[in-house]
Amino acid sequence: MEETISSASAAPDPASGCAALTCCAGERGARSGGAEDRFRGLLEAAPDAMIIVDDTGTITLVNAQTEALFGYGREELLGRSVDLLVPDRFRTHHALHRSGYAENRQVRPMGAGLELHGLRKDGTEFPVEISLSPLETTDGLLVSAAVRDVSDRKAAEDRFRGLLEAAPDAMVIVDDTGTIRLVNAQTEALFGYGREELLGRSVDLLVPDRFRTHHTKHRSGYTHNRQVRPMGAGLELHGLRKDGTEFPVEISLSPLETTDGLLVSAAVRDVSDRKAAEERINELAALVESSQDAILAKTLDGHITYWNAAAQRLYGYTRAQVMGRHVSLLAPPDHGHEIDLLMDRLRNGERVEHFETLRVTRHGDLLDVDITLWPTRSPDGEVIGACATW
Repeated sequence: MEETISSASAAPDPASGCAALTCCAGERGARSGGAEDRFRGLLEAAPDAMIIVDDTGTITLVNAQTEALFGYGREELLGRSVDLLVPDRFRTHHALHRSGYAENRQVRPMGAGLELHGLRKDGTEFPVEISLSPLETTDGLLVSAAVRDVSDRKAAEDRFRGLLEAAPDAMVIVDDTGTIRLVNAQTEALFGYGREELLGRSVDLLVPDRFRTHHTKHRSGYTHNRQVRPMGAGLELHGLRKDGTEFPVEISLSPLETTDGLLVSAAVRDVSDRKAAEERINELAALVESSQDAILAKTLDGHITYWNAAAQRLYGYTRAQVMGRHVSLLAPPDHGHEIDLLMDRLRNGERVEHFETLRVTRHGDLLDVDITLWPTRSPDGEVIGACATW
């Protein structure tokens, strides 16, 4: 390296004579030595391990950070092949990458997209990032490699990936262009794609054609308003499986600020079962509402929670007038005890069939009624209320 830097000075003028040549040579040597000192100073001040190799892969210069990172003394590295610092299983590929770089000289990461590892003197391996820079000299090409230990970052990424895989929902992480950068196993199961079929593709792949224009607008809007929130609140969202089938989804978005820019994490949940249940509930509600029988629901302490149209016609009370009021509102004064007895039977889980009694309308008219009552239960079987029809 010393010879390379020294040889970079301009050729002397032959007409100037031997004395001038000697003088100029001395000045050039001084300038060259100063440049070399500044270069070495910059190399030592670099935060990363710096390794300079020639076009044969021989190490010509290292800094103190290289010694600390790899565990070798400087004298153990200079003149040795850089393959000394590469695990055995990667050396063939490393030689190919190094050869390829000699033909395509530019500042860039080495092995972009690959998992790179360094090898310490004690035989331990560790993950690294390597940035390469060409150094054109009169003695040929030298390559400067900045080597960074990314063990801590990889450990953090592994923890993040572990959390991602443990998530109950499909997790899709995209960049600000909508390109998929990371997915979990639940995404593969939900959409039917293998992970390798999704990474690097547009997230629009998972959106039905008719929604893609709106989806792009929503995604663009999110980059300007970064917060944890549902996507497309109030809209019907759908996903598209690999086999072409669509399904209803809920999507929650979270921004992830990184050194490479904004990433967006989307938690995608299939709500097909819930939507189907909601449809069944709506169908049942429509049947109950259109029934010719008066139907009401009440809590275990007797307060009305549902009142259908037939009950309104029969008793003359609108829904707003009875909601939350006690069911004794409908019993004549001398039948109040009857309400308490019926509620006790319902609390015990008993169904009451064809109970004949009197009830009173809003206008004071008495009605002869035949009432059927049954308890309503929570998912765990506990009695939580009752329904009545007549």
